[in-house]
Amino acid sequence: MFQFFNPKGTLYYELFQLAYYWANIIRLPSNQVIEEKITYGAHPRQYLLSFQPKNKTAPCKGTIVYLHGGAWRFGSPELFRSTAQFFTDMNYSVILPSHRRCPTYNYRHIKADLVDILKACKTVVQSQSQSTHPFIVGGMSAGGHLSAMVFLDQEIMTKAGWQTNDLSGTFLLGAPLHLEKMANSQTLKNLAGRRPTPLFQEANPYNYIQSEDHRPLLIVHGKKDGMVEFASTEAFVRKLKQTGFTNLTYEPVNNGSHIDVASYVFTENSSRKILQKWLDSFH
Repeated sequence: MFQFFNPKGTLYYELFQLAYYWANIIRLPSNQVIEEKITYGAHPRQYLLSFQPKNKTAPCKGTIVYLHGGAWRFGSPELFRSTAQFFTDMNYSVILPSHRRCPTYNYRHIKADLVDILKACKTVVQSQSQSTHPFIVGGMSAGGHLSAMVFLDQEIMTKAGWQTNDLSGTFLLGAPLHLEKMANSQTLKNLAGRRPTPLFQEANPYNYIQSEDHRPLLIVHGKKDGMVEFASTEAFVRKLKQTGFTNLTYEPVNNGSHIDVASYVFTENSSRKILQKWLDSFH
């Protein structure tokens, strides 16, 4: 009956599922990690949480920087401790960053934070003797958008003191990847301003796609996503293929909603299997 009035693919369906998502995320255990808070700026939002497995059963496989979702406005790393443990259980060190938020700040401020986040990550990686291991950035929804910008906008990595190829790979889950294909909303306006202003163009990952990039990229998006238009990912992937991008794993999820894709942390769903298989390819 619920799906009759709120069919999958609508915002109302996603909002109803969001309560289910948070109920599951909050109940997951997150006590098998060693956590450290590191600030990278004066603003209260400018910090990151670093996680390592409490009881290491195998050598560390590398570092995952996970940028969480929340419309560039909501949430905090503390709410995603169970996500960190999902990756530490796979023997990764994990970093959960925080950045300044919309609507007080826009993409240009967040981009500056991404540079400082990556500087701080470099220090963490070096202190953990992980410099020769895979360094992976990924995220869900708004966090996936920011992960795409780290992957594509070479200025971010360069200003942070990294070489482009230091980024071993990136995964993008349910992410807005071509902002021109997104519906008008106050959320999008808060991030990128009005279209087609320079700020809007700067915030659009689609505009940074270049050929001759061989780093691994995973994209997962539900075809029934009611929060982030599936068409934005379809257009992004078409341009990647047209420009000769060679190391793309693209997994559209049939009948998958936004929350379906995000639920990999607590559900043995297709998104989890896809992500785990892709991460296994680094070893």
